[in-house]
Amino acid sequence: MPVPDYQTLMLPVLTLFASGKTSVAECIPELKLKFAITSALLQN
Repeated sequence: MPVPDYQTLMLPVLTLFASGKTSVAECIPELKLKFAITSALLQN
């Protein structure tokens, strides 16, 4: 699966912020799991 676009990522990021995350960097591990994004894919 390619990295999702902005609109696809926005609701999960806002949901994570509502649950206590304070930065997008803190959300990355959960987003990687949710969207099955590998570290190799993020390097491209």
